[in-house]
Amino acid sequence: IKIYDGDDNLARTLLDAQPRQTGTHQESWNGKDNNKDMVLDGRYYFIIEDSTGGQTGVDRAALDVAIQLGMPHGGWCPSGRRAEDGGIDAIYTLQETVSRDYPCRTKWNVRDSDATLILHLGVPEGGTAYTIRCTEQLHKPCLSINLSLQPDTREALEWLDKNEVTILNIAGPRESKQPGIYRNAYDFLMRLFGNTTPVTW
Repeated sequence: IKIYDGDDNLARTLLDAQPRQTGTHQESWNGKDNNKDMVLDGRYYFIIEDSTGGQTGVDRAALDVAIQLGMPHGGWCPSGRRAEDGGIDAIYTLQETVSRDYPCRTKWNVRDSDATLILHLGVPEGGTAYTIRCTEQLHKPCLSINLSLQPDTREALEWLDKNEVTILNIAGPRESKQPGIYRNAYDFLMRLFGNTTPVTW
């Protein structure tokens, strides 16, 4: 569990790679940073990560579709190419941020794209919900699609055209959070990009 300030700077790590049994747990924060100093007044938010976290699921599906279709791709990833299944392979042409934490690369990917497409299998939460908040803060178009409803690509195609999207940020949950999301996202994106060529970011 990591707490960040409104500028996405890490304020405090409450738990780091400490395994827990399945069930209900409670943690409290005393308002102090990692140096045991009281933080400044302001808005703070927390993100719960697993011990490795990362770029599997929707993120990886988008990159694999881009490579399969010969589309250019890019974007930001955490320092050290950190990912849930180890390191992010060099086949993916991603730039590393200055931080190993995920909020930095999330915000930079939203910032450096024309719009963000969110793919999921239910209610967006955690890092996916944070991505949506970033699009709102940066005033960027965002479309959220629930793949469990088996949508066609028409809505997404019309949205891409309406917003004149050239660089598209594609985001969503990791595979460990929503099992099956990689395959669902991959299949949807293959249908979506069969006749279009935006840059995926």
